[in-house]
Amino acid sequence: MTKIFAQLATAFLRPFYKAAFLSLVCVLIPLSAPLSAQAQDVAFEELPLNGLAAYVQLRKEYYIGGLYLESMSQDAQSTFNFSGRKRMQMRITIDKWSPRRFAQQWNQLILINNDQESLEEFSDQILAFIDMPKDNLIAGDVITIDLDPERGTTVYLDGTKVFTERNNAFFDILLNTWIGQRPPSSDFKNHILTLPTDREGTDLLTRYENHSTDKSREKKVASWIKPSKSKTKATAAAATTVAMAPPSSDTTVTAKRSKQTAPAVDIAKPEAIVQPAVAAPAPTIEFSKPELTSTAAAKPKAPPSAPSKEEVTAKPASTKPAVSEEQATQARLMKVYRSNLLKLTYLNTQYPKRAMDFKQEGLVVVKITVNRDGKLIDVTEATKSKHKLLNNAARKAVKKTAPYPEVPKNLKGETIEVSMPFNFKL
Repeated sequence: MTKIFAQLATAFLRPFYKAAFLSLVCVLIPLSAPLSAQAQDVAFEELPLNGLAAYVQLRKEYYIGGLYLESMSQDAQSTFNFSGRKRMQMRITIDKWSPRRFAQQWNQLILINNDQESLEEFSDQILAFIDMPKDNLIAGDVITIDLDPERGTTVYLDGTKVFTERNNAFFDILLNTWIGQRPPSSDFKNHILTLPTDREGTDLLTRYENHSTDKSREKKVASWIKPSKSKTKATAAAATTVAMAPPSSDTTVTAKRSKQTAPAVDIAKPEAIVQPAVAAPAPTIEFSKPELTSTAAAKPKAPPSAPSKEEVTAKPASTKPAVSEEQATQARLMKVYRSNLLKLTYLNTQYPKRAMDFKQEGLVVVKITVNRDGKLIDVTEATKSKHKLLNNAARKAVKKTAPYPEVPKNLKGETIEVSMPFNFKL
């Protein structure tokens, strides 16, 4: 009899249990949805590891990089041409990777491995990427770059989405730094394309798989990426850094407050920057078009008078020799290389604190000479400002950036000279 009552009670209460369960599900689903909005796509976790390599500079290991592909590839061109999902992942191993050092290293690799047209097209995205860390990266952090052919490239830092770029070509910009013409090293490129199986490779894989980030660190990093709650605080932070978007070759670029955050090349309390009064205009450094000569701009000449009909008739045809294909190639290579050097140097340019205090402005043109390895041989001021502080700031930017990238293989000359204009304005 007791068993019968129990069965009847269960049958009677089953609809109420079901209704309660469905109500709980309806409540939990909306609550959990926002939490996954910025999370990494779990579908990428199924991708096989194609290759693995350690990024080492000056005997310091910064990260272990892993390349994941839907279809394994040992050839760089095939990897680029493959149309499926791809993932680049960097598991940080160095104790401290400063924002400035991060920006310098990535900016240089991006510049020397990509053509000028791509750099100009994706300048904003490159800027957003190298500006990603707002404080030191530390061992345990993870940078993930996922390419979904349908949705584009998404960048994550410790599991939090930083930004998404719909154009799939942006992924190739970053992948070029690993398997392009000038990777960190030939071994790095080979190991990314072919998973090392020797003892050293096995140890590297073990360290890579055992890499982990704690939850408290993930929360802290997520706070970098969230928009600032205090408009005043964001404005004050922007005033301490000169925002310099990478200039394209042979153009005039004015340093200004960008809508997105400036590259954090010197964000760790820069010594040479002072916060001006809120009402005062922001100081700028204009990076003008580099001139072929080192002299100051000449005064404009009066337009010549129109020639007479007789002069036009008697004037012989121009005999100016045509530019050869070789000369055009050299000019193009020089233009790209000079643009790369300017970009790197401008990232390290700061308006001197005392010069700002004393309202000092002026143009400084610095001429540098580098050898084929990019080593700085000489630096001189072709055009000096009347303010010593500004002259020193330009020289300091050059020396802080050196050594520069190697001279392109096909660009002729044992040494290369480049003029760098710095126009300091308040």
